[in-house]
Amino acid sequence: MDASWLRGAFLVLFGYLLGSVPFGILVAKAFDRNVDLRKTGSGNIGATNVARILGKGAGILTLALDAGKGILALALARQLLDPPAHHWLALVGGAVFLGHIFPVYLRFRGGKGVAVALGVVLSLSPETAFVIVVLFVAVLYFTLKICGFASRELLLLPIVPLVAFLALLNGGYFVAFIAAGGQTIGKMAAGIKVVPAADAGAWTDRVPLGTAFLRAAACLISLAPAGAGLLPALLTADRRAVHDRLAHTRVVKA
Repeated sequence: MDASWLRGAFLVLFGYLLGSVPFGILVAKAFDRNVDLRKTGSGNIGATNVARILGKGAGILTLALDAGKGILALALARQLLDPPAHHWLALVGGAVFLGHIFPVYLRFRGGKGVAVALGVVLSLSPETAFVIVVLFVAVLYFTLKICGFASRELLLLPIVPLVAFLALLNGGYFVAFIAAGGQTIGKMAAGIKVVPAADAGAWTDRVPLGTAFLRAAACLISLAPAGAGLLPALLTADRRAVHDRLAHTRVVKA
């Protein structure tokens, strides 16, 4: 087996184990030994529940530590992997995220993974993370205004519809940028772009809007099974992941 494969597999395993570390529980115990997050408040081990029970300071600390899991794992991956092996970074990031949601240390019952996802995106593409955070804050601000809630009443908002809306908003960002020029802000920084594949029969290198939408939706298929849909980008000669194959696109240097 190639040495890069061994390093990649080790980093994916390390990412999962690191993601499994329940910083919310550890922070809660540090602030109050009698608190069990899984039996208090919402029962979630994330920063929101920590802040609700132990205050903003503990919540912010938990948020930073959870986001730091993604940043640390990907920083280590960048140091140990060869530059062409960038698809391993996505697998490592996915492993950290899944580790937080299904932690081996807590019998696979973890948090929602929002802070960890932010850390992963921040490490992979700070520009994209900035756009997502700005969109999130803007939507949150106007949602509170429309609902007539004060900022301290944030936790009264219905979480599932809000998260679903933000997911659609972020999906729209990816679709719009890919259709406009084949590049999100992160891809611009990385010097790569998405273009139609040779089997698409396109006469231009611009990705049609329908194809951009299909590619964004297909990304869920690539990422859902622990990032397994990204493996073809490592194993095949054309370096195309499952979502690129489904959408008939490919990633090239800009």
